[in-house]
Amino acid sequence: MVKKNRGITLIQNLPQLQNLIKRDPLSYKDEFFRQWRHYESQLSIFQLKPESESEEFGELITFLSHVSSCYPKETSEFPKQLIDILSQHYMILSPNLRNHDKLLRTLLHTYIVTDIKNSNAKHKNNKLNKTLQNFMFKMLNDSDDIAARESLKVMIDLYKKNIWNDEKTDIDIGYMKRTMKITKKTKSKQAQMERALTTLKKKERQRNKAEVFNFSALHLINDPQGFTEKLFSRLKQVTSTSEFSFEVRIQMINLISRLIGVHKLILLNFYTFIIKYLVPHQRDVTQILAYTAQSIHDLIPPDSIEPIVEAISNNFLWTNCASEAIIVGLNSLREICTRAPLAMNERLLQSLVADFKIHQDSGVTAAAKSLVSLYREINPEMLKKKDRGKIATMNLNNIKAPQYGEVKVNDTVEGMDLLMKYQRKKEEKENNEDEDPGEGWEGWEVDSEAEIISNEENEENEENEETKAEKERIKLEEKKKANEELTSRILTDEDFAKLKRLRHHEEINKMTGNKDEVYFSDSSEEEDEEENKEYLDADDLTVHIKRKRSDYEERIESIKRGREGRLKFGSRKGKERTSVTNAEKAKKNKAFMMVVHKRSVQNKAKKSLREKQKILRAHIKKQKMKLK
Repeated sequence: MVKKNRGITLIQNLPQLQNLIKRDPLSYKDEFFRQWRHYESQLSIFQLKPESESEEFGELITFLSHVSSCYPKETSEFPKQLIDILSQHYMILSPNLRNHDKLLRTLLHTYIVTDIKNSNAKHKNNKLNKTLQNFMFKMLNDSDDIAARESLKVMIDLYKKNIWNDEKTDIDIGYMKRTMKITKKTKSKQAQMERALTTLKKKERQRNKAEVFNFSALHLINDPQGFTEKLFSRLKQVTSTSEFSFEVRIQMINLISRLIGVHKLILLNFYTFIIKYLVPHQRDVTQILAYTAQSIHDLIPPDSIEPIVEAISNNFLWTNCASEAIIVGLNSLREICTRAPLAMNERLLQSLVADFKIHQDSGVTAAAKSLVSLYREINPEMLKKKDRGKIATMNLNNIKAPQYGEVKVNDTVEGMDLLMKYQRKKEEKENNEDEDPGEGWEGWEVDSEAEIISNEENEENEENEETKAEKERIKLEEKKKANEELTSRILTDEDFAKLKRLRHHEEINKMTGNKDEVYFSDSSEEEDEEENKEYLDADDLTVHIKRKRSDYEERIESIKRGREGRLKFGSRKGKERTSVTNAEKAKKNKAFMMVVHKRSVQNKAKKSLREKQKILRAHIKKQKMKLK
């Protein structure tokens, strides 16, 4: 086996070479120059493509920044090169090259505050302070939020240290704090819009989802209704005779419920049969509840589903039940009502919300709120006024309660009126830009006040002037125009993309209560890669249940796993470099004037001769016992 050359090893191991150069720069000058030439070639490559992942280039920069102090003459251009890289390519640099941003900001903050403090240590340097204050005030209005925030932190620290305590600094700090609060509110509004957009995308996927063939044999059955009826008849027979085991019967229930849900079959006896299994002490009851929910669809009469809803609420949802049972019951009702909203009656829904909306278990509260959120979207009139929420109350007139057997049929392309409105506004904006901005402003000083008053009066009386019939007439006219537009033009892919974004904007405005007319484009067109499940699992009904505390054996096993690869704890008594007690440290290390006030020291001085003799004898006796 051939040994590696030491020079090659050093070239490959930069931390080791860095250590050796710091110890003896002259002996390793050749190796340094070799790395310097390598850095220059890597710099040339980097400047051709600065956005690339330059891991090797980053390692060389780290190496040279540590050893540049050993060769100041040779590396005189190195700092300038780094500054040029940051100033020219800071927007496109890879994260590996510009990491530790937060740590760097903290370091710079400390240096700035310390330098200004040292400059004002002996006396106040007013000239320097004025220059730096003007720069800081300019940075507070910078477009970069991070720069403005860091400048504000520096000013606050200097104000607290009583260095910059003038009136102007005080006013600017107060103003910027208020501005930061407004920015936080804007970010909160933006976060609310993003949550609404996520919810909207989820609804869009559920509405337009394609068939998901998790098990294609279910979809290819020739006569699903007949096959399901025969299978259900066989299930009742084996249940009465106990011919098959319970596990096999559970799988038969699963298959029947999947067939009913996939093909939207009508098998009303199945729901009567499964009610007897819906009790908390039933074996595998969570799976049975999931199979029951996946067999529900919107074509089943609500009268057939109501007994199941009542059985779940009577057996799982009462105050003496365990939290786990309540959570599973509420989640089961939510899944059933998602598929058939008419299965729940108003009295039962309001009772469940009142009982479990506020509960000592957070999982129960979350499950109850998910049921409330569902009915806020589909039928908020069933909830009490205090539970509807702001958005549902505002859109109450626009939300139509679902009806049994109702099928929504579109007589036009959905959102075509929004597209026409958007294009009309766009044309008006372009026409306004083409006009002379000074045109039509003659005599504005005379008429401006009258126009403002008249506009305010018009806005106040607008709702009174337009009746509901008038609004309906306007909507019908817009639909008619949209239909006429469809007969005279062919919509392109871009038009359909705009339609989708405009519909999203309209829905988000309803969900957030926002009434702005600004149409934004959704840049994130990619959909979340969630699988549209056509079946339910037991895990879907236990999402809000907290994980149980581990028992003693599990905790001990976890502790042992955490100790792997770690030094053992224990006493180092008698070993090299051991510690001593606090009493010994007090005897050896502390000066007498530091302990003179202690009670033990003062009591020694007050002891009588007799007490001192007794202590001395006891000490001599103890020493003799040790020698034996």
